Amino acid sequence: LGALVGVGVLSLAAAAYQQPPAGGGQPAQKVVTVEKLKDNLFVLKGGGGNTAVFVGASGVTVVDTKNPGWGQTLLDKIKELTPKPVTTIINTHTHGDHVSGNANMRMALGIDIIGHRNIRANFLRIRQPGEPNITFSDQAAVHLGGVEVQLLWLGRGHTNGDTVTYFPDLRAVHTGDLIIDGMPVIDYPGGGSALEFVSTIDKLLQVDFDTMIPGHGRIMNKDDVRAYRARFQAMNDRMRDAIRRGGDGPRAPRRDRLHRRTRDAGRILHRPAERGQGPRALRHLQGHRESGWLLVGQPLHGQADHRSEEHTS
Repeated sequence: LGALVGVGVLSLAAAAYQQPPAGGGQPAQKVVTVEKLKDNLFVLKGGGGNTAVFVGASGVTVVDTKNPGWGQTLLDKIKELTPKPVTTIINTHTHGDHVSGNANMRMALGIDIIGHRNIRANFLRIRQPGEPNITFSDQAAVHLGGVEVQLLWLGRGHTNGDTVTYFPDLRAVHTGDLIIDGMPVIDYPGGGSALEFVSTIDKLLQVDFDTMIPGHGRIMNKDDVRAYRARFQAMNDRMRDAIRRGGDGPRAPRRDRLHRRTRDAGRILHRPAERGQGPRALRHLQGHRESGWLLVGQPLHGQADHRSEEHTS
């Protein structure tokens, strides 16, 4: 028996975009904190996803550029770390809490933005400004004063463009939202896949690293990634078991209801900076839990960039 199902999980903390204050009040102060991880490698937190800053001999590489309106704040903080210019921007994926500073930083600095070809396609699909102008398919490398920074596409997971930025000399990686300190996030309209997610993590575990910058949250290591993978595999196993049992029981989600919630949330979450409705999108996804995982539902119909998810018993 073959059964089609799309199962996702959403971390409310990771997916929520910072919203402007209601009622016309004063905007909150923009604060970016710095944590030094290794020689010349820093993580900057606040204002969206984790940003990696690598200070090379001739310039600075920045991985992800935070929420709308945070580009200049990020540049100001980098200037506190080094007088060297920002020469390269790398994107881990398309979501606005990671890449909305792109357009501002490109305008201010006139520099290139590098991303997987699917990242650029997703930017263009949702009409998000600041799309990468240099793309790659499976892997690429940036050479900075004798130091190599590798860009690895390991497969579908959070989206179809998740890029791991690898600093081999430092044995460190930035995974974007492929790994976060929380429940996994799967963006089906953006080509994500619950089924392929685990195999993508397996490929990540083959990379030689001891320090990992996740898309959100604390700095992690390879053991944390192994634990993350085990939880994800357990979720997929539970979903397969539920399908084999025919989705019986009071906690079995109705597919039509899940599809409707995913459809509505997907419309909002893709451009919350324009619509200011991130929290409302998250409310669409509350209420369906299975052993601590939040079910997002099946892939949207008519998406050309990804295949249907299929479990076969």
